[in-house]
Amino acid sequence: MKISERLLAWQVLLSLSEGKGFSLAADKFGRDEAFYCRLTHGLETEIGIRLTEPHSQPVRLTQEAIELLPEIECYLEAAKTLKEKISAAGSQNLAVKLGIPINVPRTSIL
Repeated sequence: MKISERLLAWQVLLSLSEGKGFSLAADKFGRDEAFYCRLTHGLETEIGIRLTEPHSQPVRLTQEAIELLPEIECYLEAAKTLKEKISAAGSQNLAVKLGIPINVPRTSIL
């Protein structure tokens, strides 16, 4: 799972805590409900615990997932801060200069 998908999975889980199921995630993040269902199931498989009640309509979080919500919020906030810092650091223009020794023919390198 890519980092951006992993973060999205946690964001979907957080949106499930609002009690409106995957339809809220679909409205909020712009994909279909089945995509978020698969994404959440992949997260459950990856971490090894059930996060959603399998037969509830709309989908509800398990007690274990509810207990993780404060940490999920902290994780997402830290990821947002990290992304902002990476963007700020990456906005600097880098100049790379290559030197070719005078005793090496330039045609063999280029």
